[in-house]
Amino acid sequence: MPDPVVRLLVKSLEDPDLNVSSAGARILGELTLETETAVPTLTRCLQSADWQLRAEAAEALEKFGDRARSAAPALTGALNDSDATVRETATNALLRIAPEVLTNGVAR
Repeated sequence: MPDPVVRLLVKSLEDPDLNVSSAGARILGELTLETETAVPTLTRCLQSADWQLRAEAAEALEKFGDRARSAAPALTGALNDSDATVRETATNALLRIAPEVLTNGVAR
């Protein structure tokens, strides 16, 4: 069972208030706890309708480093995001998580 703090932060990602959901993503990234819970949840946030939450999720995933390798396919998809900030944060995350994805000729 996840840590109560992680559970609360994961739940905050579903909050309709962008300030709450973005803060939840940011804090999960700072804490880098409970990889098995946090990484899949943050990965799902990359599909959010809100570009700010997508960007926060990518930044948070970056902080997990190699432990967020399972997010590489979703981050690769985010390289084609309609928002430039999301594309940039996804690139930065991939540089830390799975740099080979960027050096193996993936089109951006």
